[in-house]
This record gives sequence, C-alpha cells and structure tokens, in this order.
Amino acid sequence: MSDDLNFLNILGSFGDADKTLTLEAGAILFSKGDRASEMYIVKSGQIEIVNDGLVYEVISAGGIFGEMALALDTRRTAAARAVTKSEVLPINEDRFLSLVQHNPFFAIRVIRLMCERLLRADKRADRPYP
Repeated sequence: MSDDLNFLNILGSFGDADKTLTLEAGAILFSKGDRASEMYIVKSGQIEIVNDGLVYEVISAGGIFGEMALALDTRRTAAARAVTKSEVLPINEDRFLSLVQHNPFFAIRVIRLMCERLLRADKRADRPYP
C-alpha cells in the first residue's frame, strides 16, 4: 500500500490500544449480511475480504476495510477473515467524524481508496467469464 493510503500514519492519538481487536488466523470478523456500525484499520497482519467464495482483496497493516457499510449505514456486502494473526482497530461513526474533523486528509484518503476499489470492481465486471 502506498504511503498516501497508509491509515496508520494518520491515526495519531486515535490509535487507542485498548480498542484493538486481536484475531487468530482464520477468524471471521464479520460475515456478509451482518449489521455494520464500524470500519477497521489493520494494525498488523492481513485481512481478506471475501464474497461468495472469491477473495476480493487482502488488506495489510495500514489499510482500511468496512468503510462502505459505515458510510452507507447498510449491511455488510462481504465477509472479513484474518489470513494471519491480526490486530484491527474499529472505527465507529463518531470516531470517523472526529478523524475527519482533526485531519481532513483522512476523508480524502478514504474517498481515494473507495474510488480505487470501485475501479478494480469495474475491471472485474468487464472480464468475460470462463
């Protein structure tokens, strides 16, 4: 992940250790269809985003995931599973708004990441099926 999208670099004082969740390899953080009230920043390890048996993305330290469900106040559109032992920091809506207020570039980075993911999804949709 480029430094421009490394969310750990801009987390600053919002990186409370007591909020960190530790996941063992193979653990499911959430499933498709679950209610969503948080996005996550990966502090260590790797989390894969899985939908209908397909791995859409593997998120490493410094990356975020789950932002779409938080932004849209909707259910999860995919599952998140730890590939390796991982630590993730949940970010609820209040914390998200505080991050945006104290660091406006955080919002720009989230938007940029969402756009990159949308472009990748668009490219996947253009591929002919085998």
